[in-house]
Amino acid sequence: MAAAEALIARMRRLREELAKYPKLGARGAIPGTRRIVLAPYVVTVRSRHGGIEIVAIRHGRQRDALAPDDAWQDRPREANEPDIGEDS
Repeated sequence: MAAAEALIARMRRLREELAKYPKLGARGAIPGTRRIVLAPYVVTVRSRHGGIEIVAIRHGRQRDALAPDDAWQDRPREANEPDIGEDS
């Protein structure tokens, strides 16, 4: 339980830092997103509707997950790139 409480405390501190510094972290793979390492996790965020939205939280050893469809909205698609919702 202590590990979970520590993670929650770290996430709360991150939320406070993001409120002060919304451009915290490195640019993400999707335009308009930022990646923040909260070891061992990676948090992907974006500015939206005047606030900061968490797009994804993943373990640092996991591959990047597919983003929600709306995270890709304003990004031009490559010719050979499938729609996010298409079956492979």
